[in-house]
Amino acid sequence: LRPGQRRDCLGGQRIYRPSVKSRIQRSPGQCDQLARMGVQQLLPVRAVSLVHGTGELEELYKAETSTELRREILQAFFLAGDAPKLVQAAQGEKDPELRRAAIRNLGLIGSDDSGKALQEIYAKESDHTLKAEVLNAYFLQGNAKALVAIARSEKDPELKKTAVSKLALMNSKEGTDYLMELLQK
Repeated sequence: LRPGQRRDCLGGQRIYRPSVKSRIQRSPGQCDQLARMGVQQLLPVRAVSLVHGTGELEELYKAETSTELRREILQAFFLAGDAPKLVQAAQGEKDPELRRAAIRNLGLIGSDDSGKALQEIYAKESDHTLKAEVLNAYFLQGNAKALVAIARSEKDPELKKTAVSKLALMNSKEGTDYLMELLQK
């Protein structure tokens, strides 16, 4: 890589390789070459999402096998506010750790679309830990209405307890009303 190149696929940002601490700058054509060479770990994927959007990251996510880098790409989708990409990962990802990360990031986005997606995930999901992560995502959203709905309908006592404990931490009218109902039973 030539140090004299100023513009690169990250808008001229410098990229540091921790092991060598050397500055690397790339031209736009070199980004594809680096990805093909398997050097994509050098790309700060969060910066790519903020500078160029998530199109390139979606392609990289599909091709990448490293769990670490895929988690970083999910974080980049969150930073870019790309809820549909997170929904795809939360619903279709094979790795449960990456699914949990996508669900958590959906909770941090806090849009109506992400709330609906979380509801669909919870309804279809059979994995206890992923259901608990959906409850946590609702808590992060401040979505007491959804937590109350789950607490009312949930058959699993542990998940119901988790939903109620999250409601107890929230300062919401829906949550407080439901907790008062429980106390009066």
